[in-house]
Amino acid sequence: MKNNQIITIINSILIVSGISILGSYWIFLSVEKYNHGLLFILALVFSGIVTGLSIISIIKHFRPNLLAIKNKSGYGLTHTVLLVSIILISNLGTIINELNPKIIEVKTFEISHFEKETFVGKGSHRDTYYAYVFDPNNDFEKVIVPGNFQEYNPNVDSITITINKGKLGFKYYCLAKETD
Repeated sequence: MKNNQIITIINSILIVSGISILGSYWIFLSVEKYNHGLLFILALVFSGIVTGLSIISIIKHFRPNLLAIKNKSGYGLTHTVLLVSIILISNLGTIINELNPKIIEVKTFEISHFEKETFVGKGSHRDTYYAYVFDPNNDFEKVIVPGNFQEYNPNVDSITITINKGKLGFKYYCLAKETD
């Protein structure tokens, strides 16, 4: 097998895995529920870059010729490894952080009003539903709620939220589960 064929096979495998990981893009959309969402995402992206560079360093040590081969567009294994590492580490970090969280606090907020925001991009359309809440301490201004929340709770005037601390130490909120 020629090096070109090997790199094509490796790139194809990594691109397919990257696309399947991208399929879970909704994890990135959860950044709004984090107290410091930007810091959380930046920490995960930085970890992904460090992981990717470590993998590239290992490849460079054992098979340096693989990194020199590029496709017609000029992209090689380096780009693919970095992209897949960033996406994989970011998604795994989000899953790990939200796995068995510690509930720090449970708060009830008075709802001001509901609102739907629509994001329209190239070939995509996403609706996000918010409940605007009043809190004297201004901890939250708007809270993401399910699209059918208002339909199933038409007369609700308050909302209960749990503030959780994840395994990686980042705090996020979610709606408290109703108990009958």
